[in-house]
Amino acid sequence: MKTLKRYLSGTLLGLLLCVLLSTTAFADMGPKFSVEIRVDGLGEQRCYATLLSRERSTGPASVWDGSSEPEDYELGLESGGRREEAAAAFYAFGNYEDPDGYCFLARVFPLEAGSLVWGYYPPDSFKLLLYFPDTGELLAGEKLERYAFSSAYRVALNPDGSLGEFEKTNGPLHQIPSFLLRVAGSILIELAMALPFGFLTRYSVPLLIRTNLWTQLGLNLALAIYSHSHGASGFFFTAVYLAAELCVFIAEALVYQSRLPELAPEKEGTPRPVLYAFAANAASFGLGIWLASLLPFSF
Repeated sequence: MKTLKRYLSGTLLGLLLCVLLSTTAFADMGPKFSVEIRVDGLGEQRCYATLLSRERSTGPASVWDGSSEPEDYELGLESGGRREEAAAAFYAFGNYEDPDGYCFLARVFPLEAGSLVWGYYPPDSFKLLLYFPDTGELLAGEKLERYAFSSAYRVALNPDGSLGEFEKTNGPLHQIPSFLLRVAGSILIELAMALPFGFLTRYSVPLLIRTNLWTQLGLNLALAIYSHSHGASGFFFTAVYLAAELCVFIAEALVYQSRLPELAPEKEGTPRPVLYAFAANAASFGLGIWLASLLPFSF
């Protein structure tokens, strides 16, 4: 009876971790595209920015009509900045004539923290346009594209006042450390869950590591590909994650059911390896959802 209680407590622990750690996934049912551009080298200069768009509208943002006065949210005052300066930037952006025909969508972003973040329907093709209130100077960047669900660039203001090259800051190479951390975390938690089930022996550990390495690499690669276009939060991401985790559970359950009994002989009252696979993957799923809120997922 004590043995059975010990294994049941292990299962309940996995389910509890799943529930507690996956709560954040449902906080935002509608994840949104975003574009972030960080501008380095501003120093003490005050600066305002916008994204010129190839299209005349995107979501609620559309081309300024040339006469209406800007609203507070169009001036970006909730992000800092000064009203008079932001208004001057707004009209300077609105009167700017881009040689490639890109349009001003009536959005101003004070670069108080050095970054522009357009988090609700950003344009797909755009240019960065900067305004310096101390001099009234405008500075335009090169043509850029939204390349992922969360696209991020970094650019430096050169000493001569020009903009350097734009660099993507969350491409595939930048994701390798967080990708490996998620895989390692999942493997460790599934090994930890093997202890109360009696499956953590020197004979079974190599099998557990090999199996989890393949399944977790496949799982995290699939989720990275999905989140590249659809984001790593909200209901649909959680549903896809749960479906992928179910496939992993089935694969691991088949392997453990055929191999674990000979590597870690079951004692009387010991749950079957399938129950261990379920509890371990429940805990791994909860950990993965939590890590997705902390670490970037998309490639």
